[in-house]
Amino acid sequence: MKLTEIARFTDDVALVADFYARLLNVAPQIATCVYTYHWRGSIDGVTREGFGRGTNVLRRAGNQWHIIHEHLSPWPSQRD
Repeated sequence: MKLTEIARFTDDVALVADFYARLLNVAPQIATCVYTYHWRGSIDGVTREGFGRGTNVLRRAGNQWHIIHEHLSPWPSQRD
């Protein structure tokens, strides 16, 4: 997907596929995980979808966890 297409992306739905989710590191205040996801949405009325991998870094603030960094990339076979 091209950067110019992202600006016209509507009806975005992302589904995290937890069957590949894995915690890499958990410390008292920081956690890191990797996962796969499936996304679907419309660009100019045309439905598009794909799969990818994600990495999140979370930080604990009191009793809550907050995402402080997220990286998403397409599944290797879907790269342009």
